[in-house]
Amino acid sequence: MKLAYAKLSIYLALLLASPATLAIEITLANGEWPPILGEKLPGYGYGSQIVSRAFALQGITVNYEFMPWRRALEETRGGRFHGTLLWTSTPERRTDFYYSLPVYRSQTVLFYHRQQPVSWRDPESLRHSRVGMSNGYFYGPRWRSLQQQQWFQVDQANNDAQSLAKLYAGRIAAFPCEEVVCDYLIGTTLPPQARFSLLYDPNPVHSENLHLLISKKIPQGDWLVKQFDRGLQRMRQTGELTRLLAQAKLQR
Repeated sequence: MKLAYAKLSIYLALLLASPATLAIEITLANGEWPPILGEKLPGYGYGSQIVSRAFALQGITVNYEFMPWRRALEETRGGRFHGTLLWTSTPERRTDFYYSLPVYRSQTVLFYHRQQPVSWRDPESLRHSRVGMSNGYFYGPRWRSLQQQQWFQVDQANNDAQSLAKLYAGRIAAFPCEEVVCDYLIGTTLPPQARFSLLYDPNPVHSENLHLLISKKIPQGDWLVKQFDRGLQRMRQTGELTRLLAQAKLQR
């Protein structure tokens, strides 16, 4: 979608439609993070389903374009897309984007091999171990502190699937990963035995809210994020959000 068209679509809708009949289309930049987000997933993943439904309750139809994460953020920042999902809050981003209410709370946990148990509650179990990390990920202040102390050796990978494969093969001792994401990857990228072999410590390594971002370059962007927030609140009040997340969990 061109910037001019993105601006025009909202501007004309606001001029021509009354609040009761308002119906517009927007385009959001999306990325691959299954089962939460993904171009080939049903409904584009349950994170996308939440966003689409919240907007739909306010008469707004969502289209998605999938692309690398960095490009999604930068092109939305420039106004090519109305918004992008799902992102953590940083002071830098808040300069360029309107933030929605939290859509999903991500929880990172420590995965390990059954034959070599470790515990996040007891970091001593990680001392001098070789642990996996994915490029570009932030695992929280406590993890960063241990990393800076060289408490463990870091084995860097391009993505979570690579680190899980290393963990299954015994090449690393542990790997912090978003719980539902790695649970999904274990079931879809590794042999069936991996379900038995790879476990995780339920004590969170890091937990944070994820949000929909709306570009401040889009006219009425503040209005658009308010519409989303209202739809999301309606989903919470009716129990629809809880039901959708519960269903997604059963499908993992």
